[in-house]
Amino acid sequence: MSLIPCCKCGKGIKKQGYRTDGVVCNECASKPKLITIELDSFKDEPVVHFRGKRIKNIQDINFQWFTDTDEPGDKKIGITYFDLEEHVVKGIKEIKM
Repeated sequence: MSLIPCCKCGKGIKKQGYRTDGVVCNECASKPKLITIELDSFKDEPVVHFRGKRIKNIQDINFQWFTDTDEPGDKKIGITYFDLEEHVVKGIKEIKM
């Protein structure tokens, strides 16, 4: 058995076999994703989870990622949705520069 680095945090994982791409440690695998967008077909409404919470009644999704090098670049996330309980349009916006 050898140590293989986690592809997210770099911590060594005890793993048998030769596959090293995409291997994540248990700690990283159990963390909720920041955003997931699922779409079965172009005719369906996307299913969006943001910080583990499902966002319903989506009006607009905007995800942008910029880079001009091989390093990770700036990210912008914008989600607009209608809150049925409060009868108001709400939004989520995060920018990582």
